[in-house]
Amino acid sequence: MEVRGLVKRLIRSGPRLAGLLPLLLPVVTDAAGAASCPAPAGAVTISVQPLDPGLTYDVSRSETELGPLNPRTLPPGVHLRGLTVEHLKSRLDMKFYQVRVAGDWCVMPTAIIAKIGFTSMTVYIDRKYPKGSCQRRAVVYHENKHVTINYEEMNAGLARIDADLRAALAAAAVPVEVARPDIGEKYLSDYFSYSFKRDFQEIVERMETRNTALDNPQEYAAVTALCPVW
Repeated sequence: MEVRGLVKRLIRSGPRLAGLLPLLLPVVTDAAGAASCPAPAGAVTISVQPLDPGLTYDVSRSETELGPLNPRTLPPGVHLRGLTVEHLKSRLDMKFYQVRVAGDWCVMPTAIIAKIGFTSMTVYIDRKYPKGSCQRRAVVYHENKHVTINYEEMNAGLARIDADLRAALAAAAVPVEVARPDIGEKYLSDYFSYSFKRDFQEIVERMETRNTALDNPQEYAAVTALCPVW
């Protein structure tokens, strides 16, 4: 069966076969309805917007109160003197061009807006260490390494998302010709969301891998050695 014809059948069939179209869109050189669909004026804009409310330092909790906030298991004998907790968010918005042609609708994106980043990032420090103390400086020194990892991986991820959305747009079969504009919007949203969700998950996994690797016995020993008394 001709791929272009199959794509048109899937598009017109509605949500029942929605899962198949993202696999087919990149391999079609022309959209099913490209020949009859007028192109919108101007290029599709892609915007990747970082979310960053800023870093917060919290010295209001004790070691016992920090425990429930820690998602990782500490090695035996290690005290939880500080902790970095980040919360991430991602969202993909799209704007569409729609025009009625011969009883059908031609749909294509005009703007793709990816918003991704932190809703919060907090460095917690055991409150028993007073401001200006060697112990607090040592804890902040270690926790700031986690902060650096988080920002490095987020910035790298933003670049991947931008590149992958542009590659997806270049490979996409657009405009699509559909029976209803909402069908076209859903298919195109699913298509561009595929790489976006994959890249977001990669950011999360890379952060977790590097942050876990940082919390090793050698690092803990080095931080402890920074101060004569704890």
